[in-house]
Amino acid sequence: MKSRSLQTLSAALIAAAVLTACGPKAAPTATPVPPTPVPPTATPVPPTATPIPPTATPRPPTPTPVPPTAVPAPSGGAIVIKPITATVKTLTSVQTAVKMDFKGKDSAGAPFSGALTMEIANDVAKKEGSLVMAGELLKLLMGQAMGNLQFDGVGMYEKGGYTYTAIQGTPPMCLRQKSDPSKPSAVSAQSIVGSVGSDNTPIYGTPAGDATINGIKTRKYTIDTAKTLEAVRKGPGNDFYKNATITDGELYVAVDGDYLVRMTMNLKGKFDALKLDGDLKLLFDVANINGTVTVTLPKSCDNPIGG
Repeated sequence: MKSRSLQTLSAALIAAAVLTACGPKAAPTATPVPPTPVPPTATPVPPTATPIPPTATPRPPTPTPVPPTAVPAPSGGAIVIKPITATVKTLTSVQTAVKMDFKGKDSAGAPFSGALTMEIANDVAKKEGSLVMAGELLKLLMGQAMGNLQFDGVGMYEKGGYTYTAIQGTPPMCLRQKSDPSKPSAVSAQSIVGSVGSDNTPIYGTPAGDATINGIKTRKYTIDTAKTLEAVRKGPGNDFYKNATITDGELYVAVDGDYLVRMTMNLKGKFDALKLDGDLKLLFDVANINGTVTVTLPKSCDNPIGG
């Protein structure tokens, strides 16, 4: 509303300035004509000046259409998003998928395309969970940490009071350690979907109707890219967006519970953490709420390393 009010005010000021400029010019034209030496000549002149105001009168409508132009794209407010772990009263299970698709150039300027997939499953009732990652982008992110180890994916699991880290490589391996019951693990629902909320990093957008996503009734929003980018850049640890811009995106928030069901976002620029320059597509998707979720350890965890 502020933007529209300012545009309306600006339009009114412009119209006033035009009218003011036209007014003084009409008056001086009539003033010098009435001198005594030539009375008859002065008589036709006023009619000449009279049509001038009508010429100025149609000008105010010209700025009037400006406010309606701004209406279709109003400035978006912060979208209310609540953690699903706080809004679904009895959350027994949930599955989450995150995907990143990149196309552009690598640090050497050579063409590069690749993806990163994250499949997360949580059996909240049993306190079990898994997070499995794979893709070419994962190798870029973890290349230095892995050294010369050839790997295709990494999985983290919480099951039976233990936390497992499985590396799908040559050879495959699995590390195990005792879970700390006083802290949520990295793969718990609380750590993943429980951390998604507008209290952390706000996302701005405008309502764009309703939609049913993964069987869930949602409110759809079009992301306000400028405001959202400004917000994420100010957030802690968000250097990922430092040299990149958000080009467009959509958000789907559950009607019952206000939790995030799906987010799509397209970015463009340099991604320093990946050492890439190009286009990046992001997808965040929540499904199978209170459905059947099974957490299964890979074969490499039959004989894990560690306690």
